[in-house]
Formats: sequence, structure tokens, C-alpha cells
Amino acid sequence: MNRKAENIFIQIEQIKYSLITRLNEIDSALLQKNTNDKNWSIVQIVSHLEKIESGTLIYIEKKIGADSSIKGSRLAVRIKGLMLRLSQRLPFKYKTNRSLEENSDSVSYQDVKTKWSETREKMKIILDRLSEEQLNAPLYKNYAVGYISILEQMNFLLVHLQRHIKQIDKLIKINNEN
Repeated sequence: MNRKAENIFIQIEQIKYSLITRLNEIDSALLQKNTNDKNWSIVQIVSHLEKIESGTLIYIEKKIGADSSIKGSRLAVRIKGLMLRLSQRLPFKYKTNRSLEENSDSVSYQDVKTKWSETREKMKIILDRLSEEQLNAPLYKNYAVGYISILEQMNFLLVHLQRHIKQIDKLIKINNEN
């Protein structure tokens, strides 16, 4: 695997492992609990994280399998990636694509955890196969900023995960106080 991709993947994997280790210690009823109708439960957040990664994986597989002739400036791709990462550090709520939401209260933590691990394994296999050129080409179409590289999308996955970890930490704190 490309060194940059490997470093990002390892960071994402370490954060996920730490999160799952913590969540495994929490009562399943608290993982399903919403603080109000507008907020997601912890399980719904984890499901959202898995869906983002799964969607990324599906898109990468599709683009790599096709004869893609998308060209673009590496500088423009890096600027778009930076804008995307910075957006995740701002204290705003963003509307997500409906397909990336978990609307069901019946989603199981165990099922989501298993699916996320399977997605992550597939992601590792795909990243191992990609060339430097494929990783840096503007092949990934992000709905917010347009075409970015797969490496920039991996960086986005990292900051997106970190953003939702903060959200999960707040929910854990609220649930422990109640």
C-alpha cells in the first residue's frame, strides 16, 4: 500500500478500534438511546460512519473498474480536500445525504460493528491494489466539493470520524449523567 494511504488507513483503524473498545463496554440500551428526536443515537452514528466508508468503497471500486479519463490539477484537488477537511472542524451541523442516514431505531450495534469491520477489510484490500497515480487522480466525486483524489477522500474519512467521535463522547457523557 502507498505510504500516505497506509498512514491514513492506520490512523482511521486505530480510532475505530478505540471507539469500538469503548462502546463494547456500554449497555446496549444506552447505545440505542436518543437524547431527543432530532439527534441520532450512538448506534445510528456508528451506522452512518460505516455507510460513509461503504459508499466510498463502492464508488472507488466503480471508478477504478471503469476507464476513467478525468483529469485535473493536483493543486485544485488538494485545495478542495483541505476545504472539505476544514468544514469538518467547524461547529456547524451539516445535512447528510439521506442514503447515509440510519433512520431506524432497530439497527443492532453488533450488526453495524460487523458490517463496519467487513467494509474496512475490503477498503484495505482495495487500497493495497491502487497505484500512486490512481490514489492521487481526481477520481472521487464528493457531493460537497466535486472531484478529489482517493487520498483526499481518505483524509476526509479521518476528520469525519474524529468529528463524530466528539458527538459520541457527548452522548456518552449525557447518558452517564442520566
